Amino acid sequence: MRSSVLALLLSLACSTANVRAQEEAGVVVTFADGSSLPLTSWSLSYEYQASRAGAAPALAAPSRRESRDLLVGKKVLATAGGALEIQYREYQRMSGGEDPQSEKVAFATGLVFTTAGKKSHVSIEAPHKDLLVPAGVEKGMTVHARALDLTGLTLTGTKRSFCLLAYMPQVECNPPAADRVARIEFQR
Repeated sequence: MRSSVLALLLSLACSTANVRAQEEAGVVVTFADGSSLPLTSWSLSYEYQASRAGAAPALAAPSRRESRDLLVGKKVLATAGGALEIQYREYQRMSGGEDPQSEKVAFATGLVFTTAGKKSHVSIEAPHKDLLVPAGVEKGMTVHARALDLTGLTLTGTKRSFCLLAYMPQVECNPPAADRVARIEFQR
C-alpha cells in the first residue's frame, strides 16, 4: 500500500513538472553531434566589459546582459517562434603543451535566423553598446562585447550554459561537438 502511494505521489510530481515546463516557453537545442536537449528558463547571455575613459579595458570585470532577443548591431530580433542556426568552419591547429598535437577546432562564422518561414542570413556582429548596458553608457565609457552564451534549465532542473560564439579573438568559444550548438528552436 505504502509503495503504491509513493508511486502515485512521484507520478504526480513528475507530471506537474512536465506541465510547468510545457507552460513556460522553452527552447530545443540541437548539437553538432545530432543530439538535442530542451531547456526552460532560458536566456541569451551577452558577456561584455565596460571601462571608463583612461582605464585599461583588459582590467574591467566582465558583466552580462540577459535577453530573450537576438541582439545584432543596433537590431533587436524577437526569437519567439523562430529558429537560429549557427554555421561553423572547422580548422586544424596545433595544441600547446609539451607534446603539441594537431586538433580540429570549429568557430562560428555565421547565423541563419528563421522566423515565419523566412530565412535570413545574419552576420556575427557585436551588439551595440546601448543594447548591452541597460542603465545606459556614460560619456567616455568603452564597451566591448565578448561572447554570446545560451543558458537555461534542463527538465530535471540542472542549469546548463553553452558558448555560442565569441565576438573577439581573445575569447575562445570552441566546444566539443557534444556541446557545440548547431540549432536553437525558440518556442512561442
